[in-house]
Parts: sequence; structure tokens; C-alpha cells
Amino acid sequence: MERQISCCQNSSTCSRPLQQWLLQSPTFCRHNSNCLFGAIRENDVDLVKYIARQMGDEVMTELLTTHETAFGDTCLGFAASLGRLDIVTLFLDEIKRIASNSEVKVAMSDLVNRETSRGKIAIIEAIKCGKVDVVSTLLSNAASVKLPSKTHGKSALDWAIIGKNEAMLAMINQHLQLSEHITSLFKAISNRDKKAVVSLTEGGTPHTPHSTPLSDRLETLRSQIEQEKQKSCELSQLFSQEKPKLDAAISEREIRVKAIDDMRSERQDMVTKRRRDFIEVVAVLKLAATESNIAALSNTESPLECELIAKALCTLFCIKINEQASGSGAPFFQKILSMMRDKHNFLHRVKHYQLVPSQAKLAASVQVDGIPGTCSDYISVSDESASLGALMNSIARYLSTLFDQITIHEHERSLLMKQRAEDDMLQRNTTDMEVLKSRCAILRRELRVTMDSYRTLQQKLNKLQRENVVASVMNAKALNGHTVLSWAAAVGNIDIVKVLLKHGANTGIEERCVCTSVIIIQAAYRHYFWRRGRHDNEDLEQRERERCVNLRIRTLSRSVRDHLQSIHLPLAEALFNGNTEVASLLDKADISLFQAINLLHLFQGPCSTPPRPLTSPTLRVESNFEDMLSSIILAGNVFSEEEELRNCPYVASLKFASSTIDAFLQYRKHSLEKKISSRRDTLFQNHRKEKIIELTSAMHKSNFEGMIKASEEACIPLDHEDSVGMTPLIRAVIVGSTTQNRYKRRPGGKEMSAVTYLLGRVSHLSPTVDYENRLGHTAMSMACSYSNGGMETIRDLLQGGADINRQSSLDGNTPLHHACKAGNLDVVAELIRCGANHTLKNHLNHTATDFVEGSVADYLQSLKRSEEGSMHNDSK
Repeated sequence: MERQISCCQNSSTCSRPLQQWLLQSPTFCRHNSNCLFGAIRENDVDLVKYIARQMGDEVMTELLTTHETAFGDTCLGFAASLGRLDIVTLFLDEIKRIASNSEVKVAMSDLVNRETSRGKIAIIEAIKCGKVDVVSTLLSNAASVKLPSKTHGKSALDWAIIGKNEAMLAMINQHLQLSEHITSLFKAISNRDKKAVVSLTEGGTPHTPHSTPLSDRLETLRSQIEQEKQKSCELSQLFSQEKPKLDAAISEREIRVKAIDDMRSERQDMVTKRRRDFIEVVAVLKLAATESNIAALSNTESPLECELIAKALCTLFCIKINEQASGSGAPFFQKILSMMRDKHNFLHRVKHYQLVPSQAKLAASVQVDGIPGTCSDYISVSDESASLGALMNSIARYLSTLFDQITIHEHERSLLMKQRAEDDMLQRNTTDMEVLKSRCAILRRELRVTMDSYRTLQQKLNKLQRENVVASVMNAKALNGHTVLSWAAAVGNIDIVKVLLKHGANTGIEERCVCTSVIIIQAAYRHYFWRRGRHDNEDLEQRERERCVNLRIRTLSRSVRDHLQSIHLPLAEALFNGNTEVASLLDKADISLFQAINLLHLFQGPCSTPPRPLTSPTLRVESNFEDMLSSIILAGNVFSEEEELRNCPYVASLKFASSTIDAFLQYRKHSLEKKISSRRDTLFQNHRKEKIIELTSAMHKSNFEGMIKASEEACIPLDHEDSVGMTPLIRAVIVGSTTQNRYKRRPGGKEMSAVTYLLGRVSHLSPTVDYENRLGHTAMSMACSYSNGGMETIRDLLQGGADINRQSSLDGNTPLHHACKAGNLDVVAELIRCGANHTLKNHLNHTATDFVEGSVADYLQSLKRSEEGSMHNDSK
């Protein structure tokens, strides 16, 4: 059944068989439309091509130049409004053909921008319907966005602004900028203004065939910038979280330091006051303990008050008296009197008494029958002027002073406990502050590196965007079909051509036309020079050569000839305008187009002398060279019976065919070698990743033989770190010299520790004894950090060449710092014996002695005294 097709409105009354539309009249329906509009509506590109061929050039010219439907639609406008990109491209090619026809006096821009009776323009209809790809194609083919409509007075740009389509506006603005750039560059070339050409093409790079497209490189670079930007934001957020913690830790440390200083000062004041009061009462007692006062006290009957004071003093001095066994009524007073007989001994005991709070409390609570309350109560209410005598009054004052110190001593003790607690908190606070400082420093450094990387990538992006703009300018064609290079070649300024080639100019010709283009130019110019040197009495050989040239021209299809008439080959423009220097420059510059021919041969007539190769560019073989080689070889077959080969005008072409085939094989060889190398690298990297996993697993299991096996199989250095900074050597230090981790290099050999087993291997993969991981730890610092650190491990590391005074790059601590923090006297002594410097300071200006206490502190103090003594003896 024959296909039915309707018009632009898809009306059933207008539906007809396709052949009826094409063969019978009328060819238009009541909407002044036809089957071509129906094919456009159905988006059938093959049907549109078929209808166009059946209608013929005359009808298609009428449809594209003057015809419109009852609704004011042209073929181009109707296809643009529906977004039929392939059909729009087909119509634009047909419009180009019409504009290039010398019989039709109309410009392509007039046809593309044609406005119908209802004010419809193709690009405006595409903008209204949001067809960005169609608008881009129309703009590339002479459509104007600034031309206002005669009906409604608005241009295509105005409609794009009204539609608020951001993608559409961006594309139009980019096109306008590119058009302005191209216009300025063409103007500068026409004026031979080299300085302006350099300014307009600055940032471009020489054209490289088969290079990675700029769009892919731009996308990759934008992705990298986005990743760096995201990383920078994450680091900034982390830093903003850690900085307040650091500030709070610093403030807390300052508060604790001030509190500790205040408590220390208060305790010092208490001790000073106690010492002063004690010295004062002892001095009063010493002055009162005269021989006469002692004798007077012995000759008088002691009141109960004296017995109470004497009993408190005896209790204070821990003097035990059996009251029942004593015959006198005042045993404590008699004991004091007997002690006073040896006045110096008594005063010495009083002067050098060390306050014991518990004993002082017992002394304060003693009682004597007949006196209400305790001794402390009596002394607090009694008067020094009471009739007890100067000596007993001084003893009572002495006791009162000691009783007062009980409460003060308890307060002092509580202050000491608080100070120790604050010291512990200060130490933890200092550690936390150091950790926060390190984290902030690391984050600040990573943020700085990330920002530098971001700025570098941004500069690369700007440079690549500029290169992309210049490349777009170089590849664009003006309305007359010229590229900037072909226009410069026609103008003939060799300096401008050099600038354009340096900044990325290329031929701009489709790959399918490259080979046939060079063949046409070569054949045409050979024929031209042969015609110029032709004589009337031409011989048979000359006629044969003419026949060969004409044969090559005739073998080209008509479509290829017509297409080549519409393109402007830079080389052809240079030759047609007689710019031989520019032609020679282009011959050497664009290898992809001109390596097939030696252009300077064209200016030597083949009838008189054979062509000679004057250039030998480096060849780059492309896939379409097979057709070109076939053409050259077929043309050379005409002269297969020539006895003298050097008389053949195609010797150079035949030689080129041989060299091109050789170059093609070399290219394929290099390409395959590159693929093999890439595959080999991929396999090795995969193998290396597997062995790294095995090495890490062996590290966690303390399997040192497995570590060495994985290292050797994938050439992984034994300084490899896992995610937490663990290395094989640090793992060997941690496990120590236990029985289950002793190894033999060979059967029957001597057993050794894991550290010696790793360090003793003769291999470039062996661990570095002083290697520092990301956390600032070395094997030696880890060995010294344990309170029960093994001496054998430390000696093995020192024997392996470990630097005993190596300072960490992160905090500046030496192995001695770590040993002092751990409080291991044996390790400290061993390190100092081996030459450790205990005066080195870390990044916080602390030496190792600042962290010691207990037996380690005593050892270092004795060591310091011995050093000072030896220095004193040396000075004598």
C-alpha cells in the first residue's frame, strides 16, 4: 500500500499518497503546504531527502527562497520550530548551494534570516520553542540575533531574554563574542596588522592532530578544581572546629597555671608564717629558761595548770608516763622539771620539733582533773600574765602556737592535694594542647597546599579556556567560507601566517576531503604549468603526460569537485594569489594535509624536468592515506613501461608512497608497543596493590617472614605504612624479643630478634632504621616509649645504626624524651651510656629532664652532679 502523508497541519482532508503529491497538480493543499512539510512534521530525514530529489533544484529553490504556508511558515522555520536538527542542517546545505549559484543573486544570510508575512523568522521560532541545538546551528550559518523583526520589532536576542533560558542566553552570548573576535581578526589580517593579530590570537597553541579534545581537558580540569574546592571547604571546616578547641585549651592552661601559682604562693606564705611564729616562741622559751626560773619552778608547788601544760608537752613529745606508778601528784610536771635540768637538751628538743598533726591533736585534747576542758581550751582563755611563771607561760605560748598550726597544716595539706590534682590536669591539658596544635598545624599546611593547588588549577583553566576560544576562532569560517588561515594565505603576509600557525591555525577541511583536495591541487597545477609551456609541435610523450593529468582530474567525482569549490584551502589561496613563500611555509607546517605532495614541484613543468622533493617533513600516518596511496600508485601505473625512471614526473609520488607505507608500519609498531607497555604497567600496579594488602595483613599478624615475602614479590620497601602509620620495623619493636618472634636466617643458624631479622637483610628494600612515620614516630622512639621497654630491642636498633639523638619533625622529641616520659630508668641509663644528649630541647622548649620523676629524676640529678664535679676538677 502506498504511503499516505499529510501537510504541516496533519489534516485528514489534506492527506494524499506520496506520489500524488509529487506528480499531480495541485502540489499544495488548502494550507498552502505540501508533503515536504508533512515529512518535516514526522521527522523523517530520509523522506525529506527523497522528496527534495524528486522535486528538483528549481522547486526546492522556490520553496526555500519565496514560499510560505497560510500560517506564515517557511520550510526552514517550520523545521526549526519543531527542533528537527538534521532536517535544518539539510536545508542549510541546500541554501548554501542556492547562494553559491551565480544565477541567483541572493546572499545566504538573507535566506536564513528571511521574515514571512506573519513576522516569523527561523531563529526566533527556534528560540521561542527552546531548541538550543537548532539555534546554535543557525548561528553558525549566518543567522542574526540582533536583526529586529519588521512585524513586532523584537530581535532574536530580545526573545531569548524574554524566555529567560539561561543555556540559550549563554550560547548566544558566546557566539556574539566569538563573532566579534573573528571579525576583528579578519580586519587585522586584511590591514596586515601583525601586532593586532598577535594580541587577538594570544594564548593559542600550535595545532596538534589526534590530540585530546580541549572540551575533555576542560571537563577534567573543572572536575579537579571542584574536587580541590570541596577539599578546601572540608579542611576549612575542620580547622574552624579545631581552632576554638585549641584556644579553649590555651585559656584553660593559663587559668590552671595561675591557680597553681596562687596555691603555691599561699602555701609558701603559710610555711613562712609558721616558721616565723615557731622561731619567735622558741626564742621566748629560750629567754625564759634561765637557771633562776628553772630553780624557782622546782621549789614551788605546781598548780594544776602546770600539770596540764606539762602533760600536753609530754604528749606532744611522745613521752609516756605511768600515772598510777608515780608516787607524786604531778608526774608530768616532775618529768618536765627533770628534763629542764639538762637545759640545752631540752631546748634542742623544743627547737627541732617537727609538727605531727595527729600528735598535736592528742596534746591539745589532754585533760587534768580539777580543770574543766582540754589543754587547748585552757590555753586559749588563759592570760600570759597569770601566776604560772615566765617559763611555764612561754611553754604555754609554745603549745598554743603549735595548736594553732593544726588547722593551718590541714589547710596547707588540702592545698597541696589540690595543687597536685591541678598539676595532673595541667599535664593532660598540655598534652591535649600539643595534639591540637599539631592537628591545627597539619590542617593549616594541608589547607595552604590545597589553596595553592586550587590557584594553580584555576590558572591552568583560564589558560585552557583562552586556548579554547582561540581554537574556536581558528576553526570558524566567515560568511565567505574563509578561515583565518586561508584568508591570511590569500592576503600573502608571511609573518601573519607564521603567527597564526604558531597559535593553532589549521586547514579546517573535513577529513574526507583531505586526500582528494591535495590530488586536485597537484593535478591542476601540473596541468597549468604544462599548458603554459606547451608547443605546437608537441610530441607523443607530451600528449601522454597530458592524458595522464586529465585522467586524474576526470577520476574525481562531481560531488567532490563541487564541495571543493565551496571550501577555501589555505594552500590553494596562497598559490592562486601567487604567494609562493606562504605556500612553502604551509607545505612545511601542516603535515596532515601536505605530506602527500611536494608543492614546490608544481611550479616545475613535468614535460621538461621531473619533480624533485625539496622538503622532508616528519610523517604522521592517518587512516585515510590508503585511498591516497592507491591514487598515487594507480597514476604511476601509466608510466610502468618507461625505460628511464627519472623521466617519470611521478617519481616523487612513488617514492613518497613507499616511505608512507614504511612510516605507517612504524606507527603501528609504536602504537602496539605503547598498548603493551600500558597493559604491563596496569598488571604490575594491580599485583602491587594485592601484595600491599598481604604486607599489611602480615604486619597486623606480626608475621615477619610474610612481610619480607610480600615485599620481595612486588618490590615494596619495608618502610611501607598502613593507614595508622604502622611499619614492619615498628611492629618488630612492639612485639619485642619474645620467644615466638625469634628467627633464623638459615637452618641451624643463630636465633635473632625480629628487629635484627629485618635490619640485617642485604636488600634495597630493607627498612630504614630512622624512618619516621606520618605520626612522627621512629622505631627507636617507640622502643623507648614503653615503661617496660626491652633493652635488647634498643641495642639491636643502635647496632643497626639508629640515631640516638634524632629529633621528631612533628614535636622535636628525642628517644630520651620518650624514655623519661615512660619513667624507665634502665632505658634512660642505657641511652645516656650510649651518648644520648639530655640537653636537647623539643619544639615546646622542654628537655628530657623536664619529664622525669622518682628514681629517674634521682639518677639524672646524680649524673648532673657528677658532670659538674668533673668540670670543677678539670678547671682546677
